[in-house]
Amino acid sequence: MANYFYTDADGKQQGPIDIHGLRELVAQGVIVPSTSVKMEGEHSVFAARRISGLFPEYLIEGSSGDAPRLFDILFDIGFTRFVTNVWISFIWVIVIIVHVLGFIALLIGAGMMIAGGGNGAEFAAFLTMILGTVGLLLSFLFSRISLEVIIVIFRIETHLRAMRWRSEERRG
Repeated sequence: MANYFYTDADGKQQGPIDIHGLRELVAQGVIVPSTSVKMEGEHSVFAARRISGLFPEYLIEGSSGDAPRLFDILFDIGFTRFVTNVWISFIWVIVIIVHVLGFIALLIGAGMMIAGGGNGAEFAAFLTMILGTVGLLLSFLFSRISLEVIIVIFRIETHLRAMRWRSEERRG
């Protein structure tokens, strides 16, 4: 069985330690996916995430710099990976663009009311601009809060899954 050396939080090399010892340190949080590791007798250093079976897939997802492919995420029947974590920033950019376009449309509509003139069109345009702007800002704020709540829910799930995995590792 292979033995490993790892670099601790102080930058000191520790080991040798076998795979079971590494799993124990993972469960304790001492070794994380990015911890530097090398095999006994070897000179090349690599990230602990490269050791097959040391971490569950959901703990190392996205930490290697290799983004999961959209196809793999969308058609993940077991829902082990979530599209929300990958696409939430894109969704937020779309929300910003839609709100900016909505504000521009509001200004154009108010301008057309004024251009039409007569019977209080200026007041109606002013009221439309004020109420429309407040509505857009509230919608913008609500969109941001909604996206943050969604991300928090997914982060809670990820942390609970990691805690459960660590608990099972300690028992088994």
